Amino acid sequence: SVLKSYWLSTVKSYPLQYISQKIETYIQFIFSDDGQSVWSNGGGVFSQGGSYSRYNSSISRSLRSVVYGYTMDFGYKYFSFIYKPWFWLLAALTLMIYAKRLKEYRLWVYLLCASAIMYILSYAPGSLTSDYRYIYWSVVSVLIAGIVTTVGRSKYAKRNRL
Repeated sequence: SVLKSYWLSTVKSYPLQYISQKIETYIQFIFSDDGQSVWSNGGGVFSQGGSYSRYNSSISRSLRSVVYGYTMDFGYKYFSFIYKPWFWLLAALTLMIYAKRLKEYRLWVYLLCASAIMYILSYAPGSLTSDYRYIYWSVVSVLIAGIVTTVGRSKYAKRNRL
């Protein structure tokens, strides 16, 4: 197609600019600083038409108001770091270092954290926009790794007390 050939010729003509643009976009993804990455106004159950229009009752609007208020006015205002990919990368690395002390669950923590890290790093070639939905798996896997670490440490502490 014409678009594909134009894109390829542009990349071949300006490879350094292309690479720097990819790096810059990925850094913006990791260190995003806008609330738009957390709250999207489009689509979903709260869509303004189409097949979801039956959900546009006053109850849906009220629910949307409450969810938006909680997410943006409380969560993002006071804990905005939990909506950033850099935080979950740091949390995964910290748990991996801390997991060296575990005996039973070390492998589980390593696998979950490595999965979270690789998932976020895998977006580097794609240069995504800053959007929280792209780190869901990383958040879930790091949280599970944290729970496993806590359980492992508590079992270890109980064994050593007896």
